[in-house]
Amino acid sequence: MKYLLFNLLIILSVFAGKAQTDPGAILDKVSAELKSHTTIQADFSFSLENIDADIYDTYDGSLVMQSEKFRLSLMGMLAFSDGKTMWVYMEEFNEANIMDPSDSEFFNPKNIFNIYKGDFKLKYLAKENGLHKIELIPLEENENYKLLILKTDPVKNHIKEVFYEGLDGNNYIIKIKTMLTDIQVDDRFFIFDKSLYPGVEVYDMH
Repeated sequence: MKYLLFNLLIILSVFAGKAQTDPGAILDKVSAELKSHTTIQADFSFSLENIDADIYDTYDGSLVMQSEKFRLSLMGMLAFSDGKTMWVYMEEFNEANIMDPSDSEFFNPKNIFNIYKGDFKLKYLAKENGLHKIELIPLEENENYKLLILKTDPVKNHIKEVFYEGLDGNNYIIKIKTMLTDIQVDDRFFIFDKSLYPGVEVYDMH
């Protein structure tokens, strides 16, 4: 009997180890955690690096998401979306473009949190500084990037870092610094109000 129990413990420990390093299971937990919140507010850094050109620039940004709505601030740009319309305001030029949210992957921050839902080959790389490190390689050719690397918090099931290896020699790194959930936000927060930007030029790109 004791040998049976011993072997059972070994089998259970093996399965437990596989569960902890199964990239699909890890990302399913992240997805479930994100879906459990009505609102997400995050402060992050956005870095551009090009090793060959010796370029490494980092910018701070902020994001608030609520269902299909979002408000993103980054590099002198404000992007608003109420889920149906997106406004991108450029502070330097005091102009705003109106477009469909589905027309721009770059400006839509939901892609940061949902990117892994596409068709990828998943590979668990390591546990690094307490975070799961997972590689995602597109199954179909992608015009923007070669691969992605996600780092997730195994306790909170939050995405902490996204690394894009671009096909053009540029790499992009997004690091989530702080995250708050289920905060109260008025719907008007996600709509561009031109009265708050005197003299703004608005261009409809629909």
